[in-house]
Amino acid sequence: MSDATTECQDLAMCDSFSHLVEQGWNSECAESLDVGGGHSLVEDGFDPSGVVPWTGLLGVDAAERSQHSSFEEFTGEAEQNLGVNPLSHFDSLLDGSSVSSVQQSTVLGARFGVDPVVPNVAACVDAAYAMIPVEPPKPVWEQGVWADIFGDGVFLKHSWTSVGLKKLPLPFAPATSDAAVGTDHKRAKRLKVSADGLTHEDIVINKTDQTWQEERESLAQCALKRWLVVSSYFQAKTVIRTQLDGEPTELGKLTLLADVFRGRAPATLLKRVRSVEKMCSAFGVGNFPPDEPAVYKFFAAERSSGAPPSRLKGCLEALSFCRHVLSMDQLGQVVQSRRCIGATTAEVPGVVAQAAPLKVLKTLHSRLVTGDTWDKIFIGAILFAVYSRARWSDLMHCTEVILDRDHNNVLGFIEGHTASHKTMRAEMFKHQFLPLKAPAFGVTDDCWPELWLEGRHSAGVMLPPFHTIMPAPDCDGNPAQRPLTSNEASQWLRKLLTGEKKVDVHRKISVHSCKVTCLSFCAKYGVDAMTRLQLGYHSNSGSGLRMLHTYSRDAASEPLARLIQVLDDIRAAKFLPDSTRSGRFAQGSAASTCGVKVPMPSGRVEPNQVEWVDLVSNKSESESDEEVATSSSDESSQEEFQEEQKRYQVYLPPEPPAGYVFWQHSRMKTLHLTLPEYKKVFMCNRPIGPLHTQHNMSIRYDTPVCRQCVSATSPKG
Repeated sequence: MSDATTECQDLAMCDSFSHLVEQGWNSECAESLDVGGGHSLVEDGFDPSGVVPWTGLLGVDAAERSQHSSFEEFTGEAEQNLGVNPLSHFDSLLDGSSVSSVQQSTVLGARFGVDPVVPNVAACVDAAYAMIPVEPPKPVWEQGVWADIFGDGVFLKHSWTSVGLKKLPLPFAPATSDAAVGTDHKRAKRLKVSADGLTHEDIVINKTDQTWQEERESLAQCALKRWLVVSSYFQAKTVIRTQLDGEPTELGKLTLLADVFRGRAPATLLKRVRSVEKMCSAFGVGNFPPDEPAVYKFFAAERSSGAPPSRLKGCLEALSFCRHVLSMDQLGQVVQSRRCIGATTAEVPGVVAQAAPLKVLKTLHSRLVTGDTWDKIFIGAILFAVYSRARWSDLMHCTEVILDRDHNNVLGFIEGHTASHKTMRAEMFKHQFLPLKAPAFGVTDDCWPELWLEGRHSAGVMLPPFHTIMPAPDCDGNPAQRPLTSNEASQWLRKLLTGEKKVDVHRKISVHSCKVTCLSFCAKYGVDAMTRLQLGYHSNSGSGLRMLHTYSRDAASEPLARLIQVLDDIRAAKFLPDSTRSGRFAQGSAASTCGVKVPMPSGRVEPNQVEWVDLVSNKSESESDEEVATSSSDESSQEEFQEEQKRYQVYLPPEPPAGYVFWQHSRMKTLHLTLPEYKKVFMCNRPIGPLHTQHNMSIRYDTPVCRQCVSATSPKG
């Protein structure tokens, strides 16, 4: 073996940290004693050139170490000088309990004529840290488990179990005093308590400050990537899997999924993908979409393990979602299976826990005047949601606020425009902003928007698009970019009204109560259903509101006028919405029970006293034969109405013209005309059947008469 090869092996051995530890790497003492001819000083085991000198157990450097052919020769020479075993003598010298380090150094220098040595642990640690390879920081999605999830979608990689020591290139950071650290810690823990003992800092969560657009985009990206991963479990012949396999890059796959799910809310995508992930884990790779027996077996297993019916119903909804959105037509038999639907249905339907309408709006109005700054801002946002009948999320997505003032500069309405709302894909609101309009005067005489705007201005909170309707306050009391979440707003609202942020089991109060409150007022007042549908921004095409909103340009004018009437009567104490049915209207506002008629409230429509009835039915005999007889409840209501109409004596039963007789259909009660000698055909050319009779006929004022028979028997000209 050549000398060069041997030298390379020695250098490799020297670079090994295990070799250093094995050899007992010690540095020379910083304080040199002039005993036995000293060597040059070494500080912390390093010379001025930065090279770590080789030192053995006895402080002999590499040049002197090479003079001894073996360790036995060296220890033999030392034993002759000492006369005893040198290793045992070293143990006694290095025992800290008997002598000090200075005495040890003096004895070593006096006996062996070399510089004293002591172990330098810090130098060993520094050298070991210097040997760790430097690796620059990576994004969180490119390392650890996230790299496997967002990578090629293969789980349980070997990299999960492999551990390597890596260090980051940390910049030099000056040491921080303990006093400063303690001060900051106490400062972060301190709460800002208002004068009345309420605080929002135990409610508002300290989270990433981002706009609602950024948060929505983040949720959408997370949902798309989870759908991309779960698509690897789909069958290879499915439409979506074939389309994804045709995209060569991950960006192309995500773009394809974004186009497929266009118009779906990110929260909906996350909800559906969670259910699909659970089912894919149970069915295995390549077995989705499953067949009907596999789904029913899965539902039965989940139900036996204690899964609630709502979770199974969510899985069935996810299968229906995949059928319509991902073009999995084979799932049609599954979602229509009666046993699968029955497995997701509870034996006893649970009570729907709906949010209760607010009953203490006057308390909120008073707190808007006397509360602290952030309470004013929050209460104003709550009142905006109440009087505009808006969802909290729709209100937080407002991009513009319009103040509607009259010619006297008096604020009459406040309006918010939002383009991202729950019904934004409906045909009625397509390509339009959702106008959230609220009257400026509610159940009290004060103009609540003016007080709200004053509180926002004092805190430096601007209107959208600079800040949201209700920005979350940060730890310093400044407005953040992110809006207040519905959970935070619900806790804050309960704490303002009841003093406790927890949900009351007897009366559920949350931000969902805001949309309910005014709609509940109108329902109790007697406002018609179509007006309430418009006040609630109803988008059902079957109600005919689509055409109304298309051509009205300001379709909310009449519904808002009805709402203002309700609020006016509340302010005048004529209408008490928080009372029971028997006490909601004060004296003079409802029908009197003493026989004196009093005008009904302005929201109600008084029914007509007399209704004209056509004596001749427009229905033909063929149409009548296909109809089903009315129910017993309908018949009883008709009889009551007929008994009431007898008092007026307005209508008489129909009579046949001269020379003609009636025949009646025994089931539909329709009357036909014919000549007395005709036994096979009526005047309308219909044949006389077994259900037609001339005996025991029931002829009343509302009995229908065949129109064709009447036309045939009418005099010509």
